[in-house]
Amino acid sequence: MDCGVFSVQFVVTEPVGALQDGTHPPAHLQRIDDVEIASLEYVDWFNHRRLHSACNMTPPAEFEQHYYAHLRASQLVQTP
Repeated sequence: MDCGVFSVQFVVTEPVGALQDGTHPPAHLQRIDDVEIASLEYVDWFNHRRLHSACNMTPPAEFEQHYYAHLRASQLVQTP
């Protein structure tokens, strides 16, 4: 399924890679707790509120929920 939930590992490691070039983090991201919260807020937005064209303009998490609900329903119908 192309609209799967976004990888947490990518979002958490990407800001670290961006800081390895010697630049200083923005003022609101001075502590590791700030970076973790910002990363998790981004993951939440990316999975639950972002509209994705490949998912019929629905958030990926909602698309995945409907996909599995439809899959379970079709399996119940096919069960003898």
